[in-house]
Amino acid sequence: MNMYLRCLVVGLLLLSGNALAVSYTLPSATFAPCQGTWTAGSNTCSGQISFASGDTLTSSSALTLSADGGFALRSNTIGTASNPITLQASYNQISTIAPHSATTINGNVRNGSAAITLTNVTINGFIETASGSVTLTNSSVSGNVTGTGNGSLSNTNVGGNVSFTNGLSVTGGTLSGSASSNGNGSFTNTTVIGAATATNGITASNSNFSGTITATNGVSSFSGGTINANINGNCCKITISGAYVTGNISSSNELEINNSTITGTVTSSHRVNFSNSTVYGNVTAASWHTITGTGNSKVYGTCSPSVTTPSNLCDGSPISSCFTDSFDRASLGADNWAVTSRNGSFGVPRTVGNRMRLTDNTGNVATGATLQRLLPATGNFVQVQFKYYAYNGNGADGVAVIFSNASITPQPGGYGGSLGYAQLNGTSGFAGGWLGIALDEYGNFSNPTETRIGGPGLRQDSVSIRGSGSGTSNYRYLAGTAANLNPGVDVSGATPGPGHIYRITLDSRTTGSTLVSVERNTGSGFSTLIAPFNAMANANQATLPSDFFVSLTGSTGGSNNIHELDDFQVCATRINPIGQQIDHFEFSYAGQALTCNPQPVTVRACLNASCSSLYTDPVSVTLSPATGWSAVAPATLSSGNVLNFSGGTAAARLQRTTVGNLSIGVSNSSPATKPLSVPVCSTANCTISYAESGFLLDVPNMLAAKLTDGASITAVRKADNAALCVPAFANVTRTIGFTAAYVDPNSGTQPVVVNGSNISAAVSNLSLSFDGNGRAPLTVRYNDAGQISLSASYSGSAGTGDSGLLMNGTDLFVSKPYGLCLQRPVAITGDLSNCNAAKCDVFPGGIRAGDNFPLTIRAVGWEADGEALTAAQLCSGNITTPNFRLNGIGLESAVVAPTGGENGVVAPATYNHVLGNSTIADRSVSEVGVFTITATPSAGGYLDGETVSGGTSALVGRFIPAFLSAEGNASLTSSCGSAFSYQGQPMDFANNRQPTLTITAKNRTDGITTNYDRGAFWKLADPEVGTYSSITASAARDARLVMQLKQTGVPAVRQVVGAGDGDGSRSYRWTGEQLLYRPANAPSSDDYPFAAQIRQTFTAASLREVDQLQEVCYGTGAGCQSFSYDFTVDAANNLGSQIRLGRLRIGNAHGPELQGLGLPLVLESWQDVAGGSFQPEGLDNCTTAVSLGAAQLDQFSGNLAAGETTASLSWPLDPDERQVLLSAPGAGNDGSAQVSFPAAPSWLHYPWDGANRAAARGLATFGIYKGAAPLIFRREVYR
Repeated sequence: MNMYLRCLVVGLLLLSGNALAVSYTLPSATFAPCQGTWTAGSNTCSGQISFASGDTLTSSSALTLSADGGFALRSNTIGTASNPITLQASYNQISTIAPHSATTINGNVRNGSAAITLTNVTINGFIETASGSVTLTNSSVSGNVTGTGNGSLSNTNVGGNVSFTNGLSVTGGTLSGSASSNGNGSFTNTTVIGAATATNGITASNSNFSGTITATNGVSSFSGGTINANINGNCCKITISGAYVTGNISSSNELEINNSTITGTVTSSHRVNFSNSTVYGNVTAASWHTITGTGNSKVYGTCSPSVTTPSNLCDGSPISSCFTDSFDRASLGADNWAVTSRNGSFGVPRTVGNRMRLTDNTGNVATGATLQRLLPATGNFVQVQFKYYAYNGNGADGVAVIFSNASITPQPGGYGGSLGYAQLNGTSGFAGGWLGIALDEYGNFSNPTETRIGGPGLRQDSVSIRGSGSGTSNYRYLAGTAANLNPGVDVSGATPGPGHIYRITLDSRTTGSTLVSVERNTGSGFSTLIAPFNAMANANQATLPSDFFVSLTGSTGGSNNIHELDDFQVCATRINPIGQQIDHFEFSYAGQALTCNPQPVTVRACLNASCSSLYTDPVSVTLSPATGWSAVAPATLSSGNVLNFSGGTAAARLQRTTVGNLSIGVSNSSPATKPLSVPVCSTANCTISYAESGFLLDVPNMLAAKLTDGASITAVRKADNAALCVPAFANVTRTIGFTAAYVDPNSGTQPVVVNGSNISAAVSNLSLSFDGNGRAPLTVRYNDAGQISLSASYSGSAGTGDSGLLMNGTDLFVSKPYGLCLQRPVAITGDLSNCNAAKCDVFPGGIRAGDNFPLTIRAVGWEADGEALTAAQLCSGNITTPNFRLNGIGLESAVVAPTGGENGVVAPATYNHVLGNSTIADRSVSEVGVFTITATPSAGGYLDGETVSGGTSALVGRFIPAFLSAEGNASLTSSCGSAFSYQGQPMDFANNRQPTLTITAKNRTDGITTNYDRGAFWKLADPEVGTYSSITASAARDARLVMQLKQTGVPAVRQVVGAGDGDGSRSYRWTGEQLLYRPANAPSSDDYPFAAQIRQTFTAASLREVDQLQEVCYGTGAGCQSFSYDFTVDAANNLGSQIRLGRLRIGNAHGPELQGLGLPLVLESWQDVAGGSFQPEGLDNCTTAVSLGAAQLDQFSGNLAAGETTASLSWPLDPDERQVLLSAPGAGNDGSAQVSFPAAPSWLHYPWDGANRAAARGLATFGIYKGAAPLIFRREVYR
């Protein structure tokens, strides 16, 4: 029983876990985690703050939690995103306690003299320590990490900069900012995005850098990794091993580069040594040293000094440019790559895990990707390098790197063992293929089976090369490795690998020769797989084209692997961009044709996948088949099958004189067709079927719902002795079967009406009378839009004497809408036709300028010729054509009111019309006012090159601003010269810097709505001057700021600038005001010299207008807000003023009545001297004898009376010599009098009695000997 209870207690304790966790909230009178004295007012603990496991801490505002004894964290959550809490320790460490469960700190972490040691912590802030070390493990920091001690980061990501005074060691993780250390810098398996700097040298292993690397002292070494940055050294040796560097390397000491690739310059003031390394750039060493290279080292650049070891180390034709792609992004994008998928469920190549994935591990996948760059084929040196991953499958098939003739649109060849390059059982090889290098896992690329030509047979885990070919010819085996490379080409298991680096070189700088080689780096430097050989030495190899495309193809079959590439790079002496490309060509035709009549084919040059945009400049396209083509003017034909045309669309004809099927296509074009693109055709596989007899149907394109009487059907057959069409029957009446089919789109509801009869998918028989030429007229109408196929068929019979005769014919025609009905939202019911006084209705529902509103667009059919393309006409009575669809229809707004306003911009500026009764496009207008919106389809953008008319909406609006923005500007100027102003002394505003408020009307996307500032469209009442406040951080001092009128009784003048100029803004400027700080009665530290810091505030109500119950006001559009701004302070330009507490002090004096007296005059200001004291003010240049006025004598005593002495002011430049001079009153007139300047400025007054500010007074006393002058030492002078 006792044992049971004991187990139960232990179990309960174990299960309690976080059950004892507490949620704390600050501020709090007590704080349990504090293991010392808690001071609530400052949130400070005199000891350690130790949190229990699972404790959380929040606060009502952002604050700092201080613990002199440090912090102990145990799976806690500190602060929130809105109210962060900073942890501040003084002399003990901040650390997490085992087992180091996840802790989140929403705030900063600071320590004074102790360490910060954290594991498994997320810090949404920065880390800072004054003198301790920082150790972070399995953590993340959104801000900077700084300290004066050592820094150690393990598997930690930092969003800001990392900086330590001593050493820095980083293992794993990513540093998104810079990394710096005044000691050593060590990086292992780390990614550094910003610059890396270490005073005593840098050591890096398998780390990647993107910013400049600098080591001012100490030896530096880099092993492995990719360095997309410059490396700078100073005193000491730099060693680079197994790395890939895309920047420049420089050092004043020795450089040693092993098993590395450098695509930049290498510069040293000492020696430079290479081992199994390649440099694409110039190399410079000290003039007294020889640049040396061992193994497979090569420098493709200029070496200085030119004498090298070996002598041919440096090549005089350096690679001048490289294309590099690390695939570190969410999608592959279309700028650099064209992709295709020809089989399998995988889809097109794309980025997965920051690599390009060519196939997944499903069966029978066939993909391709072409680099969108041109490589000149002659006189060029090209190297293609990449990391290869093949894994997580059962070993098939592989990847091919292909160089193809760029004048021929790249198209993949046979897949499976042919790896997308060679032919395969009747499937053509890669179009324009010149060289195909295969990384072959299964081994069939080397196998002369499946119609491949040449090869030693099945070679698993090999690399092999095939040569040029066309169609199903050639693509011969040229060279390859033996089977079973060690290590292999692929790996088993789900972990991506092997990640070997392959380097393929084509050197065609020697006329008549193209040297090809393949190398591989499996971790210990490059080794040669296929030694350089001259591919052009093969008798069947095609001559070099002008330019190459580089393509990648991936394949799986019955066996599979995931196939991926990373760190793909093409370096060459010359790499050229591609020009304008045709996305694809579109062929429109009837699938049935006659051998006696050329088949009409419409060709369109499409710039996008939907063909809503056409290439309208001149284009030449090479068509297949090579013969049988003719052009319809204005298009022309050259070389038998090159169609030349402009405008985006051409009409051609294709003649075939024998019965059968014929496939059409494109082999190349100028401008070039996008690599791997395929034409879009009216039939499957782009096939046309030819017969010897049939019907020639001629149905012109038409307007939906409008009867077309220009159609006809002609019965023809091939002439007996020529490829001509003659009537198959004449002057007879025959019953012809008609069917109709939807082509684009491929479904619909409306029949085609032929001669008044509805024609659909089921055969409808019509009796037609054919004339002597075998022709019968037709009337056709289609009450919808789209491309339709109309077919006719006839079966002869004994009754008509033509038993066994079968005739067919098909024609395609396009029916297009008459126009587009643009319907504004039904909520707009007011009359907007007379809106220039801005009295018309505001757009309902709170829709403002820049807000989306629903625009309903219907494609409509014909109702009457000449019908206006306006909503008033098209939106009433015209039928809807739901089968109309077209992308990229332009939308534009035109301003109706205010007069002379801006048209604004519709956003988005195009819409895609989709199938259905209508398309609802949520669009916005950027401007204020009333508008019409017009939709305009692109010319020739519809099916078969037809142009669809657009339409214009009824009036839309009135749009008002979404909100108002405000900007303020003002500056004070010093009143006492350029230095300062006294407390109590009025301060004027600087020249042209009077308080100015600028209001700008904005749309929802923060764009300026210029139309608001046109006439009555500006609704905001002119605001009154805002209030002024001081923001010097002393509440008592700030309360003494006073605004006064510059001229008593004359109110401030408001000027309105820019009203009605149509820029969307107005400025309000106020003059006639001054500001001053009331003087303090009792000086304190608040009265030490300080800078005037002023804020002007305008209430929300003063920046608000109500337009038909809809508010427009200052804010972000979410509500009305007050606005304030701070005055500009710029001492260099005399903007702003320092404030000083000043006074004028008059000293006392005494002496005999027979002599005059001088009372000192001193200008003083309150200074931070000896705890606060008045000191002589030497910068005052605003107080003058004139400003002080006349001296006054009063308060006479003794025998001295008024008139017996007079006062005068002595005011020299030297402040130490200024005084009030009193004349000698004469014998017997002993006594005293007080001296003052009643007219002295009030800011020089002072509360001499401790309560009331008053002008200074001095006491002059006559009849008292003042004594000898002060004396410290006297001695006789001997001459």
